[in-house]
Amino acid sequence: MKPLLILLAFSSVAFAAEPEYTIKNIDAKTVQYDGDIVRGSHKDLLTHLTPETERLKVNSPGGNAEEAMLMANEIRQRNIQLVVESACLSSCANYLFLAAQSKVLEPGAFLGFHGSVSTVLSPEDISQFQNGKLKSMDLSNNGPQEAFKKIGILELEFLRSINVNGDLFKEIDEKLKPVILKEKREPKVTGTVVLITSDNRWEYQIDDIDAAQEKAIGLAKAGIKADIKIEMRRESAASNLAYFPDRGILEKYGVKGIASYSYPKNALELKQRVVDKIGADVNIFGDF
Repeated sequence: MKPLLILLAFSSVAFAAEPEYTIKNIDAKTVQYDGDIVRGSHKDLLTHLTPETERLKVNSPGGNAEEAMLMANEIRQRNIQLVVESACLSSCANYLFLAAQSKVLEPGAFLGFHGSVSTVLSPEDISQFQNGKLKSMDLSNNGPQEAFKKIGILELEFLRSINVNGDLFKEIDEKLKPVILKEKREPKVTGTVVLITSDNRWEYQIDDIDAAQEKAIGLAKAGIKADIKIEMRRESAASNLAYFPDRGILEKYGVKGIASYSYPKNALELKQRVVDKIGADVNIFGDF
């Protein structure tokens, strides 16, 4: 099982020879999506949806945040029921599950929230958004800093559009911190920034985002187009850590349309679900 990721991809460059997912029409009313959410997932999903589609069965470790929001908006606008068969983690939980007007968590399945982009925006950015002075359409992907800010504002716009209070993600962060600290690690965000041109590739750590920004500016001044890919994760032992909230936590922040929500009775049952579905190397904790 790969680490749970919040993946922010702003590039049309393909990093894998084949899509890391499969989509199929089970019957006239049901589509199934299994695997990562990557660049192109939304466009591919559209080819499988019809006016008769009523439900989307999903099993995903998450992936590209922007792509997941596009998929989530499609599900919501078409009033397609989202059914989680085994696991819906990271951007799958953040966006697809939250947005669906009707959602089902089948027996034995689980959600995994482990972070968001908007919670690491600066207070000034959040204030400007709340005052209507900062919109995603006003931001470009011309450099890593602005690209990062844009996806954070897109997330805030997304949450507003589905009437979910963004404080949900703040509470999730508060739930995660003590578990991370228990493993004697700071709840620190790590990751990489990658700049790609037609014949070169530069990789920087998230801590060196200023250097990546300078490089992007230099390339732009030279008339060289660079695609940008930003990947964030929780550090080391926390990279496979996620929180499975009970139904009450979600509804507290405005999450509606939960038709069925199979929640484990205790930590032991949750652990068994995780082992059965995705293996023992992922630490999912809940409200017990």
